[in-house]
Amino acid sequence: MSRIARKDLNASFFHVMSQGINREKIFYKESYRKKYLDLMRENEKKHNIEIIAYCVMSNHVHMLIYTEQINELSRFMRMINTSYARYFNWYEERVGYVFRNRFKSEPILDEKYLWQCIKYIHKNPVKAKMVQKCEDYEFSSYNDYKKKTGVAKNKILNKIFESENYFSNIEHADDFSGFIEDENNKEEVMEEYIKDFLCRNNTVIPEVLEDKKMLKELINVLLNNANMSKRDVENRLNISSWKLGQILKL
Repeated sequence: MSRIARKDLNASFFHVMSQGINREKIFYKESYRKKYLDLMRENEKKHNIEIIAYCVMSNHVHMLIYTEQINELSRFMRMINTSYARYFNWYEERVGYVFRNRFKSEPILDEKYLWQCIKYIHKNPVKAKMVQKCEDYEFSSYNDYKKKTGVAKNKILNKIFESENYFSNIEHADDFSGFIEDENNKEEVMEEYIKDFLCRNNTVIPEVLEDKKMLKELINVLLNNANMSKRDVENRLNISSWKLGQILKL
């Protein structure tokens, strides 16, 4: 196969982050992280994508993915997240959404950005103070690169950069904190909690507003679990402060 031109770099590599709904811990067991990794590997070739780096944390996952067709990236993420959601709900004896609305992604624009992204992904457990060193974390591709196994044997990097010394490139890359994070703004957080509440109760907002008991439950979820202010809740549900006060007294 001929060497891939570097001009194709920014259209081929994507940093992807997928997060548990409401920022919940959906990979808190070792067996859950292993299951997600198995799904990644099983579906990688099926969707004609290549995983360049990864790190499965407790409530989110980061991946660096190579694909020549962006549609395949969407299909890949939909397949593994849907399969994992069924698995997670079964073992947790729960119903409802597992992942937030949709995975986030950003293109990798140049070679420097690529090495920085891999380093950023691998340093997630250290940043979260789960381990002291990257090599101490089992569920990332760091040790693949260090030992030249797993994803580090991926040929796509060598085809583009004509080098097998990936580990040195990554270790010497500048730290960069501008990549997508597992953060949500206030509106996104609220919508995640509402979506999950409606799914668990198999209902819709108009029905909730007509049912005082259910409305009180939703309000308490938004105030206590999502840490929203009463004004935020009033504006989102289009209710007055007087009505909110009356509902909470029930």
